[in-house]
Amino acid sequence: MMSTRQGWEVAAGAVGFPVAAVASGVTDPPRLTQWGGEADDAPGSVTLSHEKDDVQVTTYPEIMWGDELAGTWKDLSDFVESSFGFAWEARESAPLDFEGLEVMETTWTRTETGYLEFRVYEPRPEEEINEIRATRERAASEARHRVVGLRLAGSLVQAAVVGDTDMWSAGFETVWERGPLVVLLSGGAIAVESLQLELVDDLLAYLRSAQTEQR
Repeated sequence: MMSTRQGWEVAAGAVGFPVAAVASGVTDPPRLTQWGGEADDAPGSVTLSHEKDDVQVTTYPEIMWGDELAGTWKDLSDFVESSFGFAWEARESAPLDFEGLEVMETTWTRTETGYLEFRVYEPRPEEEINEIRATRERAASEARHRVVGLRLAGSLVQAAVVGDTDMWSAGFETVWERGPLVVLLSGGAIAVESLQLELVDDLLAYLRSAQTEQR
């Protein structure tokens, strides 16, 4: 009798690009916790999480900056700064009050347990939006910035890092036979410099093997 596969297994089996994973430097096995894309499409990005170590690795099979079509970020450093800024805001700022605001759009991102719901509300006053953005950007700009060499399989990649050991975001670009890959890492308990990475071609087999080794 065939068993029903879980959502993360379906997603992992449909990934059409190599996925960055931590090969050394963490203590618990990875789980596929988030993946992007439409419900019937192969994932457009995947996030592997090491929850005990507070480390996440997200792989994107495209460049998301550089022109109007690529996205809202100027370059890789801007992308990493933005990631750190939102992480800082989530940890340090008081929750926003959305009571009374109209929901303009609702989207969902698939996770291993279902979906994360994202709601877009009617615009807040421009002054309030600018103040929130400025606070977030100031926190990112004032955080420690550096470039570190990370081991990726048998090579060394240069990663832009924002933040320090208690909270950091890092990112780098690499390539595979079909084009670019962008990797975004985040953490708050382990130094980014201590991590070694690898590229996984068969994500489903990799995750199943990690689960088997844990037992």
